[in-house]
Amino acid sequence: MLRLGRPIVKGCIYLKRHITRRTLVVLLLFLLAASPLVYHWLDHTLVFYDRLIQGGHAFPPVRVVDGRLGYMEDILCYYVSKYNESRDIFLSDLRRGVNNMKMLTEKYQYKTDPSIKSFYITGDSGDVCWLGYNLEPPHLDGRFGLDKASPTVKKRIEEVSNQKRLGYFFYGSLSIDSPPISDDNRYRFKASDSVVWIRAVKVEAELKDALFRKETHDEQVF
Repeated sequence: MLRLGRPIVKGCIYLKRHITRRTLVVLLLFLLAASPLVYHWLDHTLVFYDRLIQGGHAFPPVRVVDGRLGYMEDILCYYVSKYNESRDIFLSDLRRGVNNMKMLTEKYQYKTDPSIKSFYITGDSGDVCWLGYNLEPPHLDGRFGLDKASPTVKKRIEEVSNQKRLGYFFYGSLSIDSPPISDDNRYRFKASDSVVWIRAVKVEAELKDALFRKETHDEQVF
């Protein structure tokens, strides 16, 4: 019985090894074929908190958001100021009720992503300017994973939104394409918001000066 059993055992061992190797090969081929799908799923699923805001430096997140919005305002002030020789052309490219950052990136090579930063002109007379910074942008090309501000950072922004510590109040909304309806206190930034906004009063002043110059006609603007 031992003699009869040995070949069977060896055969089982050989068959088991054979199946194991084949299974490993099939599994490896499956993983290679599925890897692009797995990578794509991970790329659009994994969340990296505060990576977009921190960027490897030690500044407080609130200060970073404030600095980026302030820098946007300074750039736009130049574009609409008398020091810009192409001001009239720039003014004719501006539109009410749309994200003008898209126009800036296409025509003026302003390096930014309109899904992260926004410039809106609202109001019946086009005298209200909003600058927005998206804390929860969609997937960005060239960056693995999704970027979001952590609840802690958003709560901190909410805490300072009513203090005007940085020169202006922070307002909020749920979309980069939906600026606040007004600068009423009800629209101050809350931790549940996705986008931080400031009212760009310096840009408004420059626009007002441009719109009411004698040589500028209203029909040329917006």
